[in-house]
Amino acid sequence: MRRLVLLALTLACLVEPAAALAHPLGNTTVNRYSRVELSGDRVYVLYVLDMAEIPAFQERQRIDDPELYARRTAARIERRLALTLDGRPIALTPLDHVLGFPGPAPATCARCACRSSTPPARSAGPVRRRG
Repeated sequence: MRRLVLLALTLACLVEPAAALAHPLGNTTVNRYSRVELSGDRVYVLYVLDMAEIPAFQERQRIDDPELYARRTAARIERRLALTLDGRPIALTPLDHVLGFPGPAPATCARCACRSSTPPARSAGPVRRRG
């Protein structure tokens, strides 16, 4: 009888998995992501600030004008971005930003993504691959 109950519970868990409704890393996390892309004669940097439900809720309490908040947040992020090559800083120019609140209301997350690029690179000649 005990084995039958255990088997029934195991099958029930396999047939009806629980839904994961919270943020995948927890509802209190703030995550940062940077991606550097080399394209043509420029370097692009994508920076994403991702806030789970609780920090997003706290941050939304401070927002009067979403567009102004997005511009200020993007400016704060872009001031702190740094790209270096051989220890030398390379200037980054902000291209665009987006602020979003993905997820089902009222427990939505917040995400601010900023994209910047370097000026066009000055070529010292063709790049040759060795080996």
